[in-house]
Amino acid sequence: MKILRVIFPAGILVVGFVYWLLVSADEGANAASIPVDVKPAALHDLIAMADRIVVTQGADKNAKVIFESSKMDDIQAFNESLRPIIPASAFYCLCAATETIYVYQKNKKLVAIEYITPDEIDVDLWGSEAHIANPEKLLQWFDDHDMHNPRAMYKAYYRLAEKLKQKQ
Repeated sequence: MKILRVIFPAGILVVGFVYWLLVSADEGANAASIPVDVKPAALHDLIAMADRIVVTQGADKNAKVIFESSKMDDIQAFNESLRPIIPASAFYCLCAATETIYVYQKNKKLVAIEYITPDEIDVDLWGSEAHIANPEKLLQWFDDHDMHNPRAMYKAYYRLAEKLKQKQ
């Protein structure tokens, strides 16, 4: 069962990466219909209002909770680790999230942030995904809270990218 927890997300990552490679060439055509509404400052303001953070494995409603905290230090550290970049044009790769971070205030969900690839997130308030300015900071936050799947996905993602580059 433990091996499935590693293989299944890795499979999703590979499928998502291949899809991204196929779609990225046509990204400009798709972007015309998606507004660039990525607002990092507004996201940080919402996270700063939070009193609880919950991380699940995946994005479906029955996803397993792998981390939960009401400690302000944990919430602040997450907020500081997350630095989305406003894209020049909107994009959306339809990749599956490996982790989803839910931010709450008084049991009301403020925002859901899907961790898509090692440097990409999907925020439920935005019509476009966004890249992360410093993925290492976010990976370190996951590591510091005993969530090691993002780091494993990061390593697998870049190994695959290197193999694909070598074949070109």
